[in-house]
Amino acid sequence: AADDLNRARSLLTYLLYDARRLYDAAAVGTLLAERYPNAKGARQSAKIAMASWQQLGRDGPAPWRAAAKTRCADVAALIMRTWPKEPESAEAAQIAVASAAEAHDADRLVKIIGDVPRDTAKGAEVLLRAGGALWREVVERRRLPEDVRPTAEALAAWKGRAIDGLDAGLAAVPTAGVSPVAVAGGLARCQIAIEDGDQALAAKLLEHPSWGGWTVLSSGDAVAASGVLAENAATVALRFFIQSQQLDKAQQAFDKLEAVAGTGPEATAKLTNMYLAMGRDLQGQLEALAAAQGDAAAAPAAAPAAALGILAGFEKFLEGVAKRDAKVASQIWVATTYLSLGSGSGSGSVVPQAKASTYLARAAEVYEKLLAGSGAATAGSGEEIARFVPSIRLKLASVYRELGRWEEALGHVDWILSDPKRQNSLDAQIQAAELLQAAGEKATDGAAAARFLREAIAGRKSQGGVAWGWGGIANRLARQAADPKAVDARAKFFAARLNVVRCRLALLAKPGQDRAKLLQMAFNDVSVTYRLYPDLGGDSFRAQFDALLKQIQKERGETSPRGLAELDAPPVAAS
Repeated sequence: AADDLNRARSLLTYLLYDARRLYDAAAVGTLLAERYPNAKGARQSAKIAMASWQQLGRDGPAPWRAAAKTRCADVAALIMRTWPKEPESAEAAQIAVASAAEAHDADRLVKIIGDVPRDTAKGAEVLLRAGGALWREVVERRRLPEDVRPTAEALAAWKGRAIDGLDAGLAAVPTAGVSPVAVAGGLARCQIAIEDGDQALAAKLLEHPSWGGWTVLSSGDAVAASGVLAENAATVALRFFIQSQQLDKAQQAFDKLEAVAGTGPEATAKLTNMYLAMGRDLQGQLEALAAAQGDAAAAPAAAPAAALGILAGFEKFLEGVAKRDAKVASQIWVATTYLSLGSGSGSGSVVPQAKASTYLARAAEVYEKLLAGSGAATAGSGEEIARFVPSIRLKLASVYRELGRWEEALGHVDWILSDPKRQNSLDAQIQAAELLQAAGEKATDGAAAARFLREAIAGRKSQGGVAWGWGGIANRLARQAADPKAVDARAKFFAARLNVVRCRLALLAKPGQDRAKLLQMAFNDVSVTYRLYPDLGGDSFRAQFDALLKQIQKERGETSPRGLAELDAPPVAAS
């Protein structure tokens, strides 16, 4: 009787699915798989349940989708546990990998890598997919701000498990035929080898006779020479050949990358994005070396030596591209990479200061050359460059800021803000105020520094450009600052008010200033903000206002500064 009932349940699961009653099909199929896994039809019912949850997660009612995706992953895990050696397990594992990758669930990917049998027909493919997804997760998580980034130990553990999955998957790849999954897995493992400085392994992976990314890309196969996989192969190959100083092959990879991108305006943007992605990979590798240098267990000279080797190859290649390739996208990539090398956070300890300054100067040189060509008619390049002029000027402002060439930096910001549309961009105005404040704090000419600081507070008009300054930015955000739901606007408002005070205090060190007047104005800035917005934007901003007020009180000669407590105290009655 039980067997007949379960056969009926299995048939019902199929009929419900066929009638598009997906929720009911998923419920019955899941019940059969969970409670009667040995019943005839249980495996097929579980597969139908998984497919039903998958479709509900994609096309079902919006409120159901998140829960349906979770249930799909749960059923996939159930199938993998219950029938690990059966074909359904491999199919379930692929769905589980996709679900975990979409949810950015690194721990679930780790579990999948541990659970997948190594001796199944499709086990290699699952391991490669899971290992590649876990490695992408590591790369993305490392770029998060420090306060939300996983610990170095957690990232290292995930990286280790990604290596385990990729190595096991590649070892089990069939020798016959070229699988795109194997090529992608080999490229992911090659990226890790490049990052670890294992050039021998990277070369072996990249030029594997069957699934090596460079091998496939160089095969002459038209299909292999296009699409996302070809882009990835060309990018990884270019990065490796540059760093290993195989400049002839690097040039070949560069040509293939351009061929993959195609032609036309969209191709230009696409190529630039691929270049920038490779630049980010380089920056990440240098930052990892910088972190290793700070690790007591690392050899003191290992990180700088490795960085110098990477930089030597890039210098030669960047110079070659700058001279050989006049295309706008290529030149922008060269300049942006120089800027990244010269001013990237985290890599400063492994990029010598002299080199960093040289890189910044080269970035400025290439950007300025592009800017000079924006009006040219030769080869039709002027019109193409003109589209990039605002972003080029913004980059130049960043370069000149790093070099301390303040007037040149501000000249480009003034040009950007001369357009009324860009003038109303809050982000552009914040960048202008930040630049003016940095110029005022760091410029060696005292009179110019004081002028910059006053402009950072009250704004600036020059060359048709109008910068609001921190005071103007705060005024435009004052109404939103009172709305607790306007989180971003509130944060920018209170940051602007803090920077007004910081600029006034920085003015104290400049020649010819009325010290008492500046201190009173700075005190009033804090006092008025506190009176109008008692919460001061939350604990973090409140602590900063308190610290600045204590600094003001010290500058006034008070031996026991009380900070915001002074503003809470009742006024002293006049005698």
